[in-house]
Amino acid sequence: MSALRAVVCVPARDEELLVGRCIRALAGQRGIARDAYEVVLVLDGCTDATREQAARAAGDLRLHVIERPPLGVGAARRLGMDVACERLMAAGVPDGLVATTDADSEVEPGWLAALLEAAEGGARAIGGEVVVEGLDGGVAERRADRLAARLSALPGAAHPHFSGASIAVTAATYRRVGGLEPHAALEDEAFARALARARVPIARIAGARVRTSPRQRSKRHIQGPASAGPDPSSDPQQ
Repeated sequence: MSALRAVVCVPARDEELLVGRCIRALAGQRGIARDAYEVVLVLDGCTDATREQAARAAGDLRLHVIERPPLGVGAARRLGMDVACERLMAAGVPDGLVATTDADSEVEPGWLAALLEAAEGGARAIGGEVVVEGLDGGVAERRADRLAARLSALPGAAHPHFSGASIAVTAATYRRVGGLEPHAALEDEAFARALARARVPIARIAGARVRTSPRQRSKRHIQGPASAGPDPSSDPQQ
């Protein structure tokens, strides 16, 4: 029987400055055996040293790298999650997790273990908490107010997030809902709607925390030319 329990997708567009931090954090996960998870890094038209920096940071982490023309973060995330689902299904673990985070983000050491614990408890779709670093006081206050309002409408949730920086679903659930729609932006919101249509509840849990950069410039860049990208002061998923 395969030891594989999770495959993490990371889409990236010219993230040589931050991808090393992302991959080191994934390589340093605690509470899960090294052979129980893999990472799929999707290079979305990268023209810098993202691949080299990721490989340097990976150590003995099983890192699969896919290079493709630039089509935007939604299509890149879809490709990586499709590959993750296929690998889990081929390994005979439909209850294994297809997870995703962003190349500018740093998952905490217990991130993957917390996601797996939730899945073992019956969760089929899971959102982890996203902490945006470096926001100025006014933006941070408005964001906190907005998130508090959203949380009040989600009884039992530890937080209101369901962001591409910290999402996981079982492989069987991913296949059932038809995968992530490759939108140019806000693909995580579309995925939440697909889960709702399939009547799959989202478990928004504590313990699966991710720290991410505001990335006003690079969020615009990774969306591709068709989108101006989200502003971290107004992005409802964060």
